[in-house]
Amino acid sequence: MSENDSPITEAQVEPDAVADAGTSDRSPWLFTPALYFMQAIPVTLVQEVSTIVFKSLGVENQQIATAVSLIALPWSMQMLLGPFVDFNGSKRGWILWGQAIIVAGIIATVFALQMPQFFEITLATLAVTAIFSALCNIATDGFYILSLSKQRQAAYVGLNSTFYRLGRLFCTGLLVLVAGALMRVPSVDVKVSDGQILLEKVTGAKGEEKTEQIARDSATLMIKDERIQSADGLTVKNELPPTDPREKNPTWMKVPPGVRQIEVRETLVVAKKFGSEEVLTLGKLSVVTPRGGTPGITATTAPGTPMHPKVAWGAVLGLCVLIYALGRVILPITLPRPGNDIVRPLDREQVISTLARTLLIVGAFFCTMAFIDKGFKFLGHLVGSATTSLPIVGETKDWTIAPESFQIELLWLIGYLTLGTTLFLLAKVQLKGTEMAEAFGSYIKQDRFAAILGFVIFYRFGEVMVSRVAPLFYQDPTSKGGLALTVEQVGIVNGTMGVVGIILGGIAGGLVVSRLGLRKAFWPLALAMHVPNLLYVWAAKTLPTIPGGAGPQEIMFSPISWIAFVDQFGYGFGFAAYFVYLMWVAQRGKFHTSHYAIGTGLGAFFITSAGLVSAQLLGHFQRANEGSGYFPFFLTVIFFSLPGMLMLLLIPLDEKEGRDIIVTEIAD
Repeated sequence: MSENDSPITEAQVEPDAVADAGTSDRSPWLFTPALYFMQAIPVTLVQEVSTIVFKSLGVENQQIATAVSLIALPWSMQMLLGPFVDFNGSKRGWILWGQAIIVAGIIATVFALQMPQFFEITLATLAVTAIFSALCNIATDGFYILSLSKQRQAAYVGLNSTFYRLGRLFCTGLLVLVAGALMRVPSVDVKVSDGQILLEKVTGAKGEEKTEQIARDSATLMIKDERIQSADGLTVKNELPPTDPREKNPTWMKVPPGVRQIEVRETLVVAKKFGSEEVLTLGKLSVVTPRGGTPGITATTAPGTPMHPKVAWGAVLGLCVLIYALGRVILPITLPRPGNDIVRPLDREQVISTLARTLLIVGAFFCTMAFIDKGFKFLGHLVGSATTSLPIVGETKDWTIAPESFQIELLWLIGYLTLGTTLFLLAKVQLKGTEMAEAFGSYIKQDRFAAILGFVIFYRFGEVMVSRVAPLFYQDPTSKGGLALTVEQVGIVNGTMGVVGIILGGIAGGLVVSRLGLRKAFWPLALAMHVPNLLYVWAAKTLPTIPGGAGPQEIMFSPISWIAFVDQFGYGFGFAAYFVYLMWVAQRGKFHTSHYAIGTGLGAFFITSAGLVSAQLLGHFQRANEGSGYFPFFLTVIFFSLPGMLMLLLIPLDEKEGRDIIVTEIAD
C-alpha cells in the first residue's frame, strides 16, 4: 500500500474543506467499515499477495519484483487523477462503478491464472484492477469528507484505519493461509514390519555439517526445500549412486522442481509431478534388520490430495470475490446520498487533459527507471574495467557490458535521458496555468525544498526494497539462499505476525511523536525503521528454518516470525515520523490538501522506483552468485538506507515539532 491511498486522516480535513450543510445524518458504522475494508483488498492483492502467487507458480524473482512495482503505479498517480474524479460524476457513483469493475477484474484474474501464459495475462487484469482501485480510493476519501460533518470526520477516522488493516490482514493472512493449506503436500508415514529404518540426522553449522545415523521404527516423509525430509528433521538415507559426479556421498534425496507428491513403493521413494504421469525414483530406504529377518516396509499417505497451485489460488481468489461482491451488494443500500455530492456531467476536455498529463508523467517516469537501469550497467562496467571482482557481488560478468554492445547501450542511455526530459517538459506545459501547477509551484519553491525532496525519496527507500523482496526470500529454497517456507507458513509469518507488528508499531510511533515532538523523536523512529534490516542480513547468512510439521504456534514463535514482527513493528514505528513530517510540510503553504497529495504522491512515485531498483539488484546478485544472492542484496539495502538518515540533518523543522498534528493513521 502506498501512503497516498491510506484512509483519509484528520490532517487532510481542512477547516474550510466543506460546509456541514448537505452532509448525511446516517451512522458511519453503516458504510465506512465496508468502504475501507474493501479499499484494502485490491491494494493488498496487487502489491503483496501477487508476489506470493507468482512465486509459488515458479515465476523468476526479478520478473516478479519488476512487474509488481510497475502495476502498483496507478496508486502513485492519484494526485494527478484527483481532478478527473472531482469534476466528473459523483463520488458515490465512482465508488459503486469502481467496485463493480474491481469485482470483474478479480474474476478475470481467477481465469487468467489457469491459462498457459498466465503471468502476462494476470498482470494485465491486475493492472486494470489497480487503475480502478486508485480511482475508487480517491472517490472514497472524498465521499468520507462530503458525507460527514467535520466533527464526525475526526471522531470516526480511527474506524476507517482499523477496517483498512483488517482488510489487509484478510488478504495477507487468511487468503494466503487457505491457499497454502490447499497446496499442502500430504506426508507419508513409513513403517517397517521387521527391523528399523536407518535415518541420518545432519547437525552442525553450514560448512561443518556432520551426519548421525539413527535407527527408527517409522518415519514421516514430506517435501521441503527441494529435498525429502522427515517431520522430525531427520533425512532418509539415499542409497542410490550419485547422478552428479560432484556428489560423493549424497545424504539427501533431491526432489526436482514441480514435484507435489511422494510415495514409498516397497523400499523405493518415488515422486510424482503435477499435470503429468511422470514418476521419478528419488532413492531407497535403508533398513536395519535382525539377523535372518525379512524386512517389510509399508507406507501410508495422509488424507487429502494436494491441489495444483493454479487451482488453489483460483479458489482463494474466488473466495475473495465473494466477500468483495457481498460488500458491493450491501453498499448501494447503506451508502448515504449527501447533498454535497453533486453529480457533475462528463467534461471531455477535463478528461483528455488529465489523461494527457498523467500519460506524459508516467512516460517520463518509465524513461527515468530505464535510465537508472542502464546507469547501473555502466557503473558496473567501469568498476569491472578497473578490478577483476566486485566486493560483494562476486563475478563481474553480469555487471559489465560487452565491447560489441557498448555503443548500443550508450545510445539507449542517451535516448532514455532525452525522451524522459522531453516528456517532462511537455507535462510542464500541460500543467501551466492550472491550479495544480500553482500548487506544484508553491510546493517546489518552499524553503529547503531540495532537502525535503531528498527526505521523501530516501527515507523509506531501503525499507521498501526489503518489503518487495522479503516474500521471495521466504519462499526460495535454501539452495538459492532462501528460507524454504511453504505458502501456508508465509501466511502465518508475513500475513499475521507482520500485520500485527505494523499495527502495534504504528500505534507506538504515534504516541512517541505526540509525547516527545518530531524533533526529539525523529532519530529513534528512523533507526527503528532501518536497523531491523540487519536481521535479514543475519537470516540470509544463517538461513534459520521452521521444522517440518510445525504447528501454527511453533511457526508464530519461530525466529523467522520474530524477524517479520520486528521488521514490521519498526516500519510502523518509523513511518509515524514520515507521516507527521509530510503533514507538517503540507501545512507550510495555503494549498494544504494539494501539498499533502503532492508529498504522498512523490513518496509513492519513488516507492515504485525503489521496487524497480530492488528487482534489478536482486537479479544481478543472483546471476552473479549462481542463484544465491539474498545475502549481498540485504547487505546492499543497508547502504541504501543511509541517505534517508542523512536527510534528517538537512530538512527544515519548526519549533512546533509536529506536536499539533494528531496522528490517526500511521501504518502503511
